[in-house]
Amino acid sequence: MSHPTMAQIVDLFEVVSELEAFAARLAATRATDAQMAAIQIAHDQCGFLARTGDARDYFEANNVFHSAIWAATNNQALIEQIRAADKRLTPYRRQITFYPRRKQDSPSEHKQIAEALALRQPDIAQSAMRDHVMILADDALQMARDLRL
Repeated sequence: MSHPTMAQIVDLFEVVSELEAFAARLAATRATDAQMAAIQIAHDQCGFLARTGDARDYFEANNVFHSAIWAATNNQALIEQIRAADKRLTPYRRQITFYPRRKQDSPSEHKQIAEALALRQPDIAQSAMRDHVMILADDALQMARDLRL
């Protein structure tokens, strides 16, 4: 997928949203206390950088937050699948981070995910993660429209 169409990018976001939603579900039930602490630290850093940092720093912190959730699944096969799909989406996720509002909106989405994980609520964590990733697909479509792609 060297130059994917917008439809292909949206398809990939749909796949990643389900993989990450499943990861959030598993993390809510399988994460160790140390893994939960790592998720909270990453969430706090995202919130801080959303208020004070630039988009590049926020993008990296966002990756740490998501990766901490993936690790907390304790399911290596799932982690490998998410990493492979996410690698294909990284250029688009990076661009979306620079899109107006994304850095401001994402922390409240992350908060819903982090709270559901901390409370060990797999259904809520799964739904919040799915919604969060699909908002990125919507943002990608809007960016394409704005750029007339």
